Amino acid sequence: MNSSCTAISPNASTMKTVTYEICDPSLFNQAASSINPINTKHQLHFSAALIKSDQSDYFTQHQTQPRMGSFVSLIYHNNHIKVVNETNTCLGYLPEKFLYLKDYLKLKIEFVGMITYQNNNDLMVDIMPL
Repeated sequence: MNSSCTAISPNASTMKTVTYEICDPSLFNQAASSINPINTKHQLHFSAALIKSDQSDYFTQHQTQPRMGSFVSLIYHNNHIKVVNETNTCLGYLPEKFLYLKDYLKLKIEFVGMITYQNNNDLMVDIMPL
């Protein structure tokens, strides 16, 4: 199943537009690891259910979750990987198993994606590096 998404980086200094196809993650990971050899066993394109999305800043402010297809990006903060929207409002956190991404984020590699599932308690995102 292929689908495409266009994501615009919220960082005004880079303002990158990326169009990508969601396809077989293993193919993307092979290509990504060849250009970014920090650790080739790490997943650079992945889907994940967020932790504490129902306690996030966004949910607290709006009493609902953001809609499917909304743009997201990652920020490393206080030993957690935060998932934020285009205004840097926290939507939740990646599970601890994704903490290896902090090494990429510290190298200024940006990760973007979109919300692929939402209900009142849960959010799932699809993420890839720029």
